[in-house]
Amino acid sequence: MADDRVITHYRSAFGDERPSPEASVARVRQILAESHRDGPYADVWRIRAGTDAGSFQGRTLRLEDGGEVVIGDRIPDDLPVGYHRMDGDDGEILVLHAPPQVPSAGARPGWVVVAQLYAARSRDSWGHGDLRDARRLVQWVTEGGPGGHLMINPLHAPAPVADPEASPYFAASRIFRNPLYLAVDELPGADRVDLDAHRRAGLALNAERLLDRRRAWAAKHAALVAVWATQRDDPAVGARIDRWLADPIHRRYAVWCSAVAAGTEPPAAAAVDLTAPPDDAQRFWAWLQIELEDQLHRAGDVLVHDVAVGVQQGADTWLWPDAFVLDGTRIGAPPDAFNTLGQDWGLPPYHPDGLRAAGYEPWIRAVRSSLWGAAGIRIDHIMGMERLYWIPAGAAPHEGVYVRYDLDEMLDVIAIEAHRADAFVVGEDLGTVSDAIREAMAARGLLSYRVMALSADDPATYPPRSMAAITTHDLPTIRGLLSGSDLEAQLALDLHPNVEGTHAAVERLRGWAGDPDGTLPDEEVVVRLHALLSTSPAHLVAATLEDLALMSERPNMPGTTGGWPSWCWSLPEPVEDVLASDVATRVRGALAERVDR
Repeated sequence: MADDRVITHYRSAFGDERPSPEASVARVRQILAESHRDGPYADVWRIRAGTDAGSFQGRTLRLEDGGEVVIGDRIPDDLPVGYHRMDGDDGEILVLHAPPQVPSAGARPGWVVVAQLYAARSRDSWGHGDLRDARRLVQWVTEGGPGGHLMINPLHAPAPVADPEASPYFAASRIFRNPLYLAVDELPGADRVDLDAHRRAGLALNAERLLDRRRAWAAKHAALVAVWATQRDDPAVGARIDRWLADPIHRRYAVWCSAVAAGTEPPAAAAVDLTAPPDDAQRFWAWLQIELEDQLHRAGDVLVHDVAVGVQQGADTWLWPDAFVLDGTRIGAPPDAFNTLGQDWGLPPYHPDGLRAAGYEPWIRAVRSSLWGAAGIRIDHIMGMERLYWIPAGAAPHEGVYVRYDLDEMLDVIAIEAHRADAFVVGEDLGTVSDAIREAMAARGLLSYRVMALSADDPATYPPRSMAAITTHDLPTIRGLLSGSDLEAQLALDLHPNVEGTHAAVERLRGWAGDPDGTLPDEEVVVRLHALLSTSPAHLVAATLEDLALMSERPNMPGTTGGWPSWCWSLPEPVEDVLASDVATRVRGALAERVDR
């Protein structure tokens, strides 16, 4: 019988029905059928308090808190939200009990400043934006009035190598954080060592417009090693590290980091001896994660974190190899109006069976990590909860095929974690998205996403349960559109851009700004567009830091692996100067006014 998780036809972004390539369909069906996926769970069930017991009647639930409940003819009204367990015919079953909806983003409309934190360098940064810069941005947002949030790019951890991965969406782990975001000279013990040479090396990088993560990490790593020498023997620090390493996943991650940083092959994750004392290198990598948590906590409670769509082969795939497809299959997106060749994101997909057998642990931990201390999260490519576009090894981006996942179970994890964190959730539902996703998002209370540059819809028609923006990190900036520089860059890179669609977007934006003839300066168009966006019914409206800085360069150019320095553009000025600019002040004022309307 054909596997119905493989979607043989799909509706494209251009509105037509398209067949999936036969060779890709056959290969993906083979992948799904060829191997058993090991894990602690034989199955996953869902349960809802206050409903008829059905198949649960007479079964004993082992609750997450250690208690037990024998189910009668109805599910108890007071059944705790969480991850419970029970015995099944073929082994243990994970039982998901999620609240009906995620928490609200607040009773009143709000606003968001979206920052690529690595790019938001201040005069104090060591060549790379850090969590001290996040505090500066948070302060600026909160000074603008109530209802403001700061959304930042994923802080997911890259592999600990000399030249760290540039893309925050191509990380080695979505569970752990990137130590490049540490403000080194704010660490406990930093005042007890001479960091001047490292500080000068880092500060010197601020003179270069493009980030050089290799040199930034060299300066920071050397300084971190020096500070660690003052901390490793502190009993209080040691106790915190011991507690952190008591989690088996944390311990294995520390082993992986120390091996990769040393240039050696880590052992299989399952082979790590959890009873052996951790060595100094493992404790160092654990200490970095603890300090990242502390600095993130000090950034405040208005942060919104981004959850990337996946990970490259690295720590997470090493920790849960059976939960991923690791034969060279990648995820991406089919051709659309702005990416006519399709997109290959180079990330291995979750294996649906392996993820369920793992009890969704890699997904649970990824969501939980991003929600830690946050006001909300944005789920990149929310459609991945229902289906992902798999590109088999050797195939081109336009030759992919969609594979289904269990939407309800994936969303249950989000709802459980958001409930525990009391945080709202935005689902990035741009592009080809099924009705099932949008209906599920509405039923669960997730905010949808609207982007003015992508749609001819009047902002006045945006749904109230949405977050609206003018552009995103994968699209041209406002100035890049207005000037034509972004289109020129795409043509030069032979990306086959949608020229007609781009011109139409420029015409729409200028019309909305009251500048049909293109005579207003870009600064005025930026302010007017955000003022219009602010009047939208959308619950949240957003401005990017790139647009406040009047940048022409977009952060990321999808479809390129060279020729465009994606994820390496810094702001053209120190972030404190951008925030003090007339444009930033006026846009902030326009957005903040909506709270009291």
